[in-house]
Order: sequence, then structure tokens, then C-alpha cells
Amino acid sequence: MKYSTFEEVPVWKAAVEFALRVFALTEKADFRGLGDTKNQLERAALSISNNIAEGFERGTTVELIHFLYIAKGSAGESRSMLRICEPLPRFSDLKFEISDLISRATNISKQLHGWLESLKNTDITVFNDGSQIRSWCYVDDFRDAFISAMHMDSAIGQVFNIGNPQATTTVLGLAQTLIRLTGSKSKIVFKPHPGPEVEIRMPDIAQARALLKYEPGVGLEDGLNRAIAWYKETGFTG
Repeated sequence: MKYSTFEEVPVWKAAVEFALRVFALTEKADFRGLGDTKNQLERAALSISNNIAEGFERGTTVELIHFLYIAKGSAGESRSMLRICEPLPRFSDLKFEISDLISRATNISKQLHGWLESLKNTDITVFNDGSQIRSWCYVDDFRDAFISAMHMDSAIGQVFNIGNPQATTTVLGLAQTLIRLTGSKSKIVFKPHPGPEVEIRMPDIAQARALLKYEPGVGLEDGLNRAIAWYKETGFTG
């Protein structure tokens, strides 16, 4: 079945319901004094539906797959944190709620797995001729920069571009690399872009390098291989 908006997608609806229930859980008194844990769980839960939506809105199969991987990772992160909370004495009165959320996160992961599986050998849409240039940043590099900015007084009031200008390729090049690394039988289909297109998106990270000492360490193929390996280890056993 084809969906015209992300709001129609069942797994997006399930992810929104999951996030709402997580926020209801973390509002309880049992989470008082656990600011970092509470915030991280809420961010992970919110990331699932947000990345499904962003991938859907991007309009290409390559980018949809990329963001569905992130959404699936966030579902796993949420489940991991809930597993840690589950046996702790302070959460003994919330065992039912936590168990229900774990089940919901597991179900979301399985739905995302099925969606990714169905996309794996489908045609990959590339707009125009695919010569648009994009830079890709691995999530660990982005996380490290974000944490550095949070803990440095000199970062207050500053604006940073976070990315990896070394992990740069054309949209067509990314599609070809994904096919090669995954062994997919997908075909690349070229279509005219439905609206204005930005030809080059490459971050200037000079400010982040100077103040945060930020230096991305994961290249494009390394990051893709890590994501593919993670998916094979988790997605195919779900």
C-alpha cells in the first residue's frame, strides 16, 4: 500500500504513541533526580517518529532507508534504556508500564525491519541526474560534537555547523555505494525533482574545529558499513 503522507504510515503512528507513553512515564515521581536518564530516554523515543517522518519527506529511497536505520537504532536505544530501568528497585511500581513500552519498542523495530526489507531491492529514486553533492555525518561524530558543546562555556551563544565535509559524494554516488556495499539488486531510477533543488550541501565546520576541537572520524563507507553490520546483527534476527 502506498502512503501519501507520513502521518498515514502505521509504524509512524505506533512510534508517536510510544513517545507519548514514554513522556507519561518519565513525568512520574520515580524519575525525579534522574535528569540525564529521563532526557535521553525522551530524546530516543522522540527520534523514532521524527526520523521516519524526515526520511519519508526526503522523497528518495536512499534517504528513506538512511533515516529508517536511524529510527530503528533509536527504537533499540529506547528499549535498552527501559531494560536497564526495569530491574531497578525505584521503578518497582512501574514494571507493567516499562514492560509494555519494551513490547511496543520491539514491535516498532520489527515493523521498521519489514519496511527496510521491502525497500532493499526496490528501485532507488534519484532526482535529476544525481550530480547533487551531499555530505554525510556518522551519528557518533555528531553526538560527540553535541556533547562537547553542552559542556563548554565557550560554546554558549555560538552557532556551529556539525557534519563531515570529508564524507562527501553525489546523490548518485551514494546510491551506487549503497548497492555495492549491500549487494542489492536495486535499480537506480532517475526522475525530475518536484521543486527547487540545492546543488551543493557541505558544512563549514571551522567554528566547531576551533572551539569544540571537533574532528569527524568516521568516513562515508566506514559509517555505511557500520550501519549495515548493525542492521544484519539486529534486524535480521527480529
